[in-house]
Amino acid sequence: MHQETTKFMKQRIIIRNKLLSKISILAGFIVLIVLCMVFLKKQMSQKDLLSYADNFTDFVVKDLEKEFLQIQTNIDALAQIVNENVEEENITKILAEQELAMKRCKHLDGLLVAFEKDYLKNYPGLYSPYIRREDGEYILLQVSDAYDYTSDDAGAVWYQGPVKRKRAEWVGPIYGKAGGRKLFMYCVPVQINGEIIGLVAACYNLMEIYQILQNTGAGRIGFPYLINQKGEFIAHPNNENKNLVQLAIESDDNALKELSKDIYRLSFQGKKYYHKNSLTGKFCWELIKPIESVSIFLGISINDNQIYGNPSYRNKKRRDIFTYSLLIFTILLCLLYIIIFKTDLFKSKFLIFVMFFSLISIMEIGVITMFTVYYPVIGINKKESQDIERKKTEIINRYHQNSKDSITYTVNRWNFSMMLDNYGLFDYLQNYKEVIAHKTKKVVKEAPTGLYLQTIKFKDSHSTDITGYIWQKYPLNWTDKKGVIFPDAEKSKIILEDSSRIFNINGEIVDLYRWYFEVSIREPFNFSHYPLDRNDLWLRLWHKNYDQDIILVPDFSAYSLINPSFSPGLDSGIDMPGWIIEGSFFSYKEKTYNSSFGKEIYNSKNYFPELHFNVMLHRDFSDPLICKVIPLMVLLFMMYSILFIGGFTEQLNVVIGCSGLFFVAIFEHIHLRQSLNASGIIYLEYLYFITYLLLLLITYSAMRNDIVMNIGWRKVSIIDFAKLCFWPLFFFLILMISVCTFY
Repeated sequence: MHQETTKFMKQRIIIRNKLLSKISILAGFIVLIVLCMVFLKKQMSQKDLLSYADNFTDFVVKDLEKEFLQIQTNIDALAQIVNENVEEENITKILAEQELAMKRCKHLDGLLVAFEKDYLKNYPGLYSPYIRREDGEYILLQVSDAYDYTSDDAGAVWYQGPVKRKRAEWVGPIYGKAGGRKLFMYCVPVQINGEIIGLVAACYNLMEIYQILQNTGAGRIGFPYLINQKGEFIAHPNNENKNLVQLAIESDDNALKELSKDIYRLSFQGKKYYHKNSLTGKFCWELIKPIESVSIFLGISINDNQIYGNPSYRNKKRRDIFTYSLLIFTILLCLLYIIIFKTDLFKSKFLIFVMFFSLISIMEIGVITMFTVYYPVIGINKKESQDIERKKTEIINRYHQNSKDSITYTVNRWNFSMMLDNYGLFDYLQNYKEVIAHKTKKVVKEAPTGLYLQTIKFKDSHSTDITGYIWQKYPLNWTDKKGVIFPDAEKSKIILEDSSRIFNINGEIVDLYRWYFEVSIREPFNFSHYPLDRNDLWLRLWHKNYDQDIILVPDFSAYSLINPSFSPGLDSGIDMPGWIIEGSFFSYKEKTYNSSFGKEIYNSKNYFPELHFNVMLHRDFSDPLICKVIPLMVLLFMMYSILFIGGFTEQLNVVIGCSGLFFVAIFEHIHLRQSLNASGIIYLEYLYFITYLLLLLITYSAMRNDIVMNIGWRKVSIIDFAKLCFWPLFFFLILMISVCTFY
């Protein structure tokens, strides 16, 4: 009796150990799959993106250093001129030099010379001429009319601090009482025989600094800002009186709280800050770099989802990820085969294998779907690919003429037709300008142009109604016509709203014209990847003198956020049912015309860069999922249920049931084609084709149920075999079609 009990206990222990072994192996298998997916996600969103951003940010810092160094040089020189002329009270010379310095420093909001009280005999009291730009004119103000900047109670830190410390300093952000705006200032005390007699100050408007920041190309990788050690914003698109600590508290963002502390302690090097940006509502990485010459920091909120870039680069990244994931998929299948068929852990080996085969296939389909959305298929022909490589080589060669640094990796990610800053604009247009100058000896004119779309409405699959505003800036000596044409419009209405004279970002006086427009355009959308499709809606723009060499260029200075992910030029209230707006951007497409538009035929333009305003869209999955995919999956489960009754009912009943399901599927298929009005085969259609194939296999299995097959040690009928293979076959076919479609 005791021996039997002991034997029984040993058997239970063996069974329990085997069960634990099975659970451990399967759990480890699932964990391995999850870790592989996490690894791919991390490779995509962190290492590659942050490495690119870190590389590119170094160039942005260098450009900002150049800008601030130019200001320091000019203001130091002006301070020396004031020093040389103040004893003779040559105020006329000082004012003339002050205005010249203002014109040289094109990005300044104003330039101030402030003297100590009663220092000038001919100007008793305070004398503080302040030249600033406003409404296309240079205006002379007196800061002393607003307050006594020499008084300790006035809170004029821009004057009190540098004067007490007797050294040049960058100060800000501060509120300028005389100008009524927030400023960032470079202040240089003027001394005679060791005595402070006044101060010269260059005044940046904070929004002007932000435009400088945008022009460096920082908007190409995300949302840039400048911040001091106290966490106060020097440049920020949202011009509010808030610092980083306040934003962190209001949004309850622990990452921003940590970032503000690390900036104050100067301990941010090597750290990563991932959070949801309160301004844009998008998840991003915060990257911080010091700007040594002015003791402030450049910060960039790098979008986690980079939806733009070099098409060749993005297509290659997607293919690489697919290759890695398919390799992992193959390895997992091999491991699964070894674990199940080469061990004695499982009895129903084939059943376990097909279950896990289906599970792995579903996960692989999920990986392909996720990365197809992240790196969508971008159609690019051989000529476009060659043009990208040519422009890339030109940019690298031009850069190497002025610098020893390498930008090859950085340039790899650039979209060479997507215009995100003035550097990209220069690189793109320089070659065309040189060809035109050599061919016609004419100077190519540029007309800065901006757009703001208020409504977008799809009339059908190929027609769109758009309304909004468009503006242009022209130099005062412009003699050609002013305005734009929408050449792709079926109908359009353009109404001049107003015009005014302003300063542009480079300090030049220009005329601004604004029009309201309504256009109806027809564009060929590509639905072949539905419901994982994306499309670009574009507005093609011509200048009114379209037969002249006048190039429309984007007015970057008119947008607070130029990065495509932040949808510059789009009203936040735009509603597009069935679509999600990924972003917007300007681009160029080279066009060759086979007409001279009535002029001499040798004046026909070749490879002329036409400006396009693009809106990137991707399909909202919820609608196709609910209306198309879920009903189709229900249909598949009904087909699967027929297999369970196929061996116990007459063959005619199975055929009738399959026929009914076939008509349901075919009507849904026809409705899909009619609703999209698309040409060619759509990705979702393959699900219907697979459904038709499975219906045929089910019908055949029911008709030949007498066929018996050997599965391992068991003999099963063909309909039982069909039950085992139904879902693995379905998911495997979907997987293969997905790879072929999106690879």
